[in-house]
Amino acid sequence: MPSQKVFTNKQPSILFAGGGTGGHIYPGIAVAERWQDCYPDASILFAGSGREIERHILAKSYFKYEALPFVSPRTALRHPLRFLKGWRESRKLARKILREFQPAAVIGLGGYASYPLVIAASQQQIPIILLEQNAVAGRANQHLEKYSSKVCISFTESIQTFTNPLKIDLTGNPLRQEIFDLKSAAFDENLLPTLLITGGSQGSNLINETVIKFFESYANLLKGWQIRHQTGNDSIAIQIRDLFRQRNLQGDVRPYFESPADLYQNVKLAIVRAGGTSLAELEALKIPAIIIPIANSVANHQVLNAKTFASRNAAVVIEESENNFQNAFSDAMTLQLAKAYSSPEKSCTDSCEKNFIPNAANQVVEVIKRLIEESDVSCFTPA
Repeated sequence: MPSQKVFTNKQPSILFAGGGTGGHIYPGIAVAERWQDCYPDASILFAGSGREIERHILAKSYFKYEALPFVSPRTALRHPLRFLKGWRESRKLARKILREFQPAAVIGLGGYASYPLVIAASQQQIPIILLEQNAVAGRANQHLEKYSSKVCISFTESIQTFTNPLKIDLTGNPLRQEIFDLKSAAFDENLLPTLLITGGSQGSNLINETVIKFFESYANLLKGWQIRHQTGNDSIAIQIRDLFRQRNLQGDVRPYFESPADLYQNVKLAIVRAGGTSLAELEALKIPAIIIPIANSVANHQVLNAKTFASRNAAVVIEESENNFQNAFSDAMTLQLAKAYSSPEKSCTDSCEKNFIPNAANQVVEVIKRLIEESDVSCFTPA
């Protein structure tokens, strides 16, 4: 039987495990920010996959970061020895991290990198909270539910993908304070309205290719607009900048935008994928969207995310499988650009405010506090 942990820190340290994409990392950052609002001296550690985008995002924060050598379980059949080596090394490193960092709780962010630390934490009876951003739970969170104390979900639809409803708390998707700072900022009518194009933190080849074709044929519809395009890589950014110069379009094209203000300021229409965190940010900011969900996402979760979002917000969903996809996109763009341009402010359906959960990070923090209080951390002092 594992020995009972003894915590001597009055300000409980929290470890965030997993990631791999911005959609996984940003909710963790939101919760970490709120935790340090409550406990300024508490230590925070993120441990993840070591992917470049993950390193990049966390390097811009003030939180400590460790990379695990674990590789995706999807590589196990093709590279079994590499997978087993990574698993053994990651389990060993996970135990070392827990021993040295002494977290009061472990937060699973999703993604395969959450496995080693969540499993190791369960063996040491450390409270475990999973964050699920999507309408269908990811593989990692589904597999790790049995080790968890609580699962915090963003969509009611994801309840059915877990086995124990007593573990589920509908908290909403935690958003960074920078998003709420933008939410309170007035739309500046003195600036050009902005069209945002993004395939998420890693970009989207399909979205990049689709909008290039649209720009080549319908550049006249973008007169009077500022275009902000997050491409995911440098080479396509260079190509699109050249196209903007040729078509006399105004825009800011980058592989990645560092802050929410850089990304969302004055946006009146967005073209996006259907990651849960991206949609939560659009919902918070009441930005109308054309959503193109990834066709081969796990359990088709992006399609369900998109349709659920569109049912309560100003959004159009275009699936990749749709006949004459490019024509469908061009028709939607023509209509939505006209609607957005003529509207004095960003629009949202009446149900937007009703469905949005603005204090999700606070709710997750309360779940963490409650679990720590109920554990054997006798010295924990609530904030």
